[in-house]
Amino acid sequence: TVDGVWRQTEHDPYSQPRMHNLLDVIGGSLGRYVQRKLAALNLWEDAFHSVKENLKAGILICEQWVSACEYLTGQLWQHYTLHPWKNEKYFPDSLAKLGKRLDEVLTVRTLHEKLQFFLPAGEQNALHLGQVFEPFAGLNPVHYNPYTEPLWKAAVSQYERIVAPAEQKIASKLKKFISEIEDSPQQLLQAFQKYKELIKH
Repeated sequence: TVDGVWRQTEHDPYSQPRMHNLLDVIGGSLGRYVQRKLAALNLWEDAFHSVKENLKAGILICEQWVSACEYLTGQLWQHYTLHPWKNEKYFPDSLAKLGKRLDEVLTVRTLHEKLQFFLPAGEQNALHLGQVFEPFAGLNPVHYNPYTEPLWKAAVSQYERIVAPAEQKIASKLKKFISEIEDSPQQLLQAFQKYKELIKH
């Protein structure tokens, strides 16, 4: 483990710049692994349950490595008196941003699924729900880097403009549904959990 490498006493202490580099290399490898796995999917057209599970797995990998690095360099090694970590804790920025991007993709897909669930086919056609992913054409959302971020943000904004009429239609349906169950806290809680993607927009 990297903790074992940091704490070893058989050789000279593992230097902080070398460990920083090792953590970078591991984070980069994890990011490429997640990207490779997700590249096999069409994130906009494949079955939602498959996309959802794969995105969640990718997000979890990113989050766990970020947490591990923060814990090791921000707490555990700073208190290891034989070889303490000095200065700032290490934060795997690019992996954290990849995880954030995957979470944004999951939010877009989840919202789309909820919209399809709530609207009859005729209303979906009238509101052009079949074309909502067009802003993402030509973009590969799993290839995060600072240069793709402006294009991604522009596509998300365009997507939000396209789905706004559908969201307004559903908001009135949800309002009516919630007013019918407002006397039951249990049902209200279940409704808020089930439709949280629609409610937070």
